[in-house]
This record gives sequence, structure tokens and C-alpha cells, in this order.
Amino acid sequence: MLGFSHAEVRMTGATVKQHQNSVRGYLGAHWRGALPLALSFWINLILVRITVFLAAPLTHPPVLKSSNIAIATCLLFILVAHGGVFVWQVVGVLRASDRYQRIDGNMIPAYGVYFGIAVCLLFTLSSAFTALQTSFIAPPTFSLGLDLARERAGRYALRLEGSTLYFEGSFERGATAKLETLLADQPGVTKIVLTSSGGNIFEGRGVGKVIAANNLATHVTGDCFSACTRAYIAGRVRTVAPDARLGFHRYRIDAAYPIPFADIDTEQQRDRAYFRSRGVDEAFLARMHDAVPPNLWLPASQTLLTAGVAHRISTDPQ
Repeated sequence: MLGFSHAEVRMTGATVKQHQNSVRGYLGAHWRGALPLALSFWINLILVRITVFLAAPLTHPPVLKSSNIAIATCLLFILVAHGGVFVWQVVGVLRASDRYQRIDGNMIPAYGVYFGIAVCLLFTLSSAFTALQTSFIAPPTFSLGLDLARERAGRYALRLEGSTLYFEGSFERGATAKLETLLADQPGVTKIVLTSSGGNIFEGRGVGKVIAANNLATHVTGDCFSACTRAYIAGRVRTVAPDARLGFHRYRIDAAYPIPFADIDTEQQRDRAYFRSRGVDEAFLARMHDAVPPNLWLPASQTLLTAGVAHRISTDPQ
């Protein structure tokens, strides 16, 4: 449809040769419509537009990290590539189309030119809008995963005082990793004081594993229930304050939907075996999972000592 006609080739061949050694002359020839229509359309309009679209992402984030540089570059690119260059492309193609009609008298190529310009205009506007949106609108600084992680992290706190680390709050996902990182940065920690109403038993096991790996002593001054006791029993030396309370109950699944392959009895047996490996006697183990939530079994301090759960009663967490 937009090929080279014999008449056009004869009449414009000399013009192309005249300007082929001069970029300025070539640009001017296109602007005046002096180049062949096919050359003006396929090369100077279509190919140049495609090149502009491919180059556009290089002028805004994430390629450009600085917000100010990205905005300045984006505006300059739109002004030059989507403004000046596009006007030069369209004007040259329209003038070449008018000249073609005068020479050949065929209107069909003109319709093709108009359609091509309309398509290029739509893509140009879309490219410019995307560039402005990407450069001026800051990307979201949150996600569902990050929000959940922040919410969980807000349910517990790790506080360091000298060589003693305090864990206060719920055992939430991420607690084990956070404790491990903190201990890696603070190698002088010797004891961890636990205050918690419970939480995720898997995190309780994870925290206990970190406690054992770092040879920490464990101490309870207030309440240490459910998953907290699993972390506590991992201590090298285990102490409790006179009024401290360790709470035990039967495990449960806190989910409104079924969890495949989850077996409460198996999980209880696993932790009971770990308590046994830490020196806790069988009478205590036989009773530790009898209480049905929300009830708790709160053995007396002397019971904890006799059973081997705690090594001694101490008023000093340090």
C-alpha cells in the first residue's frame, strides 16, 4: 500500500541522493515532504516511533534511582521525543503523502498514512502518560506481606540490658530470626528473660533452638504460658522468680479452616519428648497437656523445681 511508485522514484531519487550525506539536509527533506512516501512513513514515522517507545523506559524509574533526575529526564524526553520529534515525523509524512497524491493520484496510501499517524498518536499519548505516572507518583511502600510482618513484629519486643535479653509479648512468626540476628550482633548475652502469654508453637521451638545454640540461661519473672514454656525449657540454667507462673495446656489449632497433615497429638508428643530430654520427670510430662484451653495448668514453683523444669528459684533476672 505504501510502496515506492515508479514516478516517485524517478522524481525523488535525486533529492534523496542530494541529502543523504547531510543529517540536517535529510531532516529538512523529510520536513518538506521531499522524501519518498514509503521512506517517510516506514522509516521516519514507524521505525523512529518504535525506537522512541523502546527508549522511554530508560528515562524514568526504576532505571533512574533519583526522583528529581527521573522527573527532569522524563519531562525533557516527552518534550523532545513526544513533542518536537513527533511533530517533525507527522508533518513530513503528511507532506510526502500530499506530494504522492499529486504525482500518482491514488488516495489509498493517504488513508494508510492517516491510520498510521492515529495509531502512533495513541501509543505516544500512552507512553507519555506512563512515563509521567512512573516518575511523579511514588511507588507503594507497603504490601500485604510487609504489613503482616510489621503487625506481628509489633506483638513482641526484644530488649537488651547488659548481658541479659528480655523477650516480652507473643511468639509470632519472625521472632526466631529476629532473636538470631540480635544475638549475632551481641555475642555477650548470657541470659534471656521470658514474659509471654504464648503464641506460635513453631516459633517457641525456634526461639528455644536459638537459646540452646547460644547456651543461654532462661528466667521467668512473670507469666510464661504455652509456647513460651517450650522456649524456656531450652535454657542452660533455668530459673524462676518466686511469683512466676509457667502455664501449660493442650495444644490447639487457631485457624478457621482445616490444616492438612496437622496432628495435635503428634506435636504434643514431640514437645513432651523434648522436655524429657531436658530432665523433666514423667509425672510432670503426663500432666502438662491435660488442661483444655482457655484453661491453664499453673504448677507451683516447688513443683517446677521437683519436676526438673526449673533449676532454682531466683529473684535476680541478671
